[in-house]
Amino acid sequence: ATDQDNALVIENCLVDFLERAAETYFSAFTERMVTHLIKCGFPRCPGDMMASSPQWRGTMDTWKGRVNTWTAAPEPERVLASSVFFDFRGVYGHKDLAENLRQHVTNACAGKDLFLRYLAADCLNAKPPLTFFKNFMVEKDGAHKNTLDIKSRGLLPFMDFARVMALYHGIRETSTLGRLELLHQEGHLSRDLFHEAREAFEFLLHSRLMHQLEQMQQAITPHNRLDPGKLSSLEKRTLREAFGVTTALHGVLREVFRLNMG
Repeated sequence: ATDQDNALVIENCLVDFLERAAETYFSAFTERMVTHLIKCGFPRCPGDMMASSPQWRGTMDTWKGRVNTWTAAPEPERVLASSVFFDFRGVYGHKDLAENLRQHVTNACAGKDLFLRYLAADCLNAKPPLTFFKNFMVEKDGAHKNTLDIKSRGLLPFMDFARVMALYHGIRETSTLGRLELLHQEGHLSRDLFHEAREAFEFLLHSRLMHQLEQMQQAITPHNRLDPGKLSSLEKRTLREAFGVTTALHGVLREVFRLNMG
């Protein structure tokens, strides 16, 4: 149960009419691509972060200009809306274009403390869904009563932490577990916290997949809302511990980006 997030980078066109022709062609091409992905089971992105949208496709120079704008003169709303872009990886076509753009991203983020501080500060907004007494914070009423969103409240804090720390330290890896491992190997994440974060992320991912598989077996459209009351005692305890790791990761961000200062 995941939606689409995709983009398209086009080689620079040296002739103006070719660039206009390419835009016409790829506008139609990406709309068909999105339609095919929908048929494969990947719904449209609610935020329209797809190559069929003009702001998610462009020539290499266009993309480099966007990255420069985001990092050099960051505006909070624009930065946060574009944060998922920094997880991109080349999947098809001339993948050297994606590698070229990845190198530009690494260079553009170097020393951009204000931009990275925006990303880090936003990570702190995703507080673990636990009360002071370590009880689960779930919806009190409505259609989602007694449930919590294991993706936005559980998985995304790990993904956001790994992303901003990787950008800060010039790590080109884009997978969350890969980023965590490299952060540890390069001395930016302690051995204990790395192992705790890896195990917590894998447990949350496993819980989400098992939850959705059970829904599919019951002919229910899979989603990310989990009822902790239906878990075993061991699963509840492990889930609490996994959510608790988020607090430790936030502590690292506060220290690295000096977010305890006014």
